Amino acid sequence: MKNKFTISIICFFTLISSYIYLSPYITLYNFNNVLQKNKIKEFNKYINFASLRISLQEQIYDIAYKKTYQELEDSDNINIKMMLISPILKKIVKTSINATITPYGLQKLLETGEISSHKQVKREGKNKKSSSDEKNINLYYKNINNFILETNPKETTTSIKALWVRSYLVYWKLESIEISKNN
Repeated sequence: MKNKFTISIICFFTLISSYIYLSPYITLYNFNNVLQKNKIKEFNKYINFASLRISLQEQIYDIAYKKTYQELEDSDNINIKMMLISPILKKIVKTSINATITPYGLQKLLETGEISSHKQVKREGKNKKSSSDEKNINLYYKNINNFILETNPKETTTSIKALWVRSYLVYWKLESIEISKNN
C-alpha cells in the first residue's frame, strides 16, 4: 500500500514538473494559433505591451538614426540636419511600432525580420511557403523564468530573439524582442 502511494506521488510530481517545463512550448503553440487566426482579444493576453513597445522603439530608432547619419555623413552641417530630422524619425518609429505590435506585424517580424510600415489585417494567400522553408527557429530556456524564441529568417542577416517571461507558474508573456544583425 505504501509503495503504491509513493509511486503515485512520484508520478504526480513528474506530470506536474513536465507540464511546467513544457508550458512555454504550449504557450508558443497557442500564440502561433492566435496569430494565424488574427484573434485580437486572445492576442492581448500573450503580450506585455509597454515593455515590448519600449524594447522595439529603442532598437528601431537607433537603426534609423544610424542609417540616416550614414546617408548624411558627407554633407555640410550634419549635426544641424540630424537635429531637425530626429523628431521626424521618432514619429516614423512610433508609427512603425504601432503597426508592428499587431498579430500581422509580429508574425511578419518573427518570420521575415521585417518591420511593418502600416497596420495590415489581410493575410497573404495560401501559396505561401511553409514556415520551415523560410526560417531557422531555436527554442530554449535562458533561465527558469525566461524563455527565448529565436528566429533566423533565410536570405537575411537578421536574428530575432523574442524573450518570453513567466508571469505565473505556467503562463508566459512576450516581454521584449531583440533585433540583431548576424555578421
